[in-house]
Order: sequence, then structure tokens, then C-alpha cells
Amino acid sequence: MPKLHFVDTGLACYLLGIKNYEQLVYSQYFGGLFENLIFMELTKHSQWALNDARLYHFRDKRKNEVDIVLEQCNGQIIGIEIKAAATVGTSDFKGLTKLADFAGNKFSHGIVFYSGANILPFNQEGIKMYALPVGLLQYGK
Repeated sequence: MPKLHFVDTGLACYLLGIKNYEQLVYSQYFGGLFENLIFMELTKHSQWALNDARLYHFRDKRKNEVDIVLEQCNGQIIGIEIKAAATVGTSDFKGLTKLADFAGNKFSHGIVFYSGANILPFNQEGIKMYALPVGLLQYGK
């Protein structure tokens, strides 16, 4: 099922009437806007990256979802979840585990971007997973 993404999350906030930080983080739209921002940044990066990559979404018949599926030119898949929370738990990797089962040996690893500060390794049923702070995507760091 297709998803709609805004290229400019600032414009999306304006159209939603969100004018400041407090309105944003307490808005019902915060999670979706956060996901949209990460998706658009990955889309931009994929245009100049040395290796070709395509971005997809995953949802199975049981409504297990992964926000972004990055397929590399060699066929390997990286699953990416985006959480607007400052903490992560094993339940945040459920969709990634289902994607790994579906993709089999093409699944490389799973990532959960979150608003916390630490890089956290997770081992889900022998599958490599990581929780990464979204701040790692900032330029000049």
C-alpha cells in the first residue's frame, strides 16, 4: 500500500498549523512527521550514495509493518523503524523480525531510529538489530 511523504516537513507543519517545538512534540502528527523526515533524508542520501539503493515499505497480511525497507543493489535488505520515543524495547523490533523471516538470507540487519542518545545492540532471534539515535543523521557531527 503506498504512503504519502512530504518533501518539506516544515511545509507539512505549516499546513497542519504547527508553529513551534511544543506544538510539534505534543501533536498527534509528531510520529508521522518524524518518520517522514527520516524517509526523506534517506531518499536524498540514496541519490548520491556510491551504492544504488531503493526504498520501500513492508506490511504483511497480519499487519506487521516496517517503516522503511532499504534494498541494496546486491539484493540485501535493511529494515528501518522510526520511533519518536526516547527509549526502545524489544517490542519495537517486532516488525523487523517479521521482515527478517519474510526476506530470509537477504535480510542484512534491522535499525530502529529513536530520539534517545545511545547506540544499542539488540539480538532478536539471532538477527542483528540496532537502536540508533536519530542525531547520527545530523550533518557536520
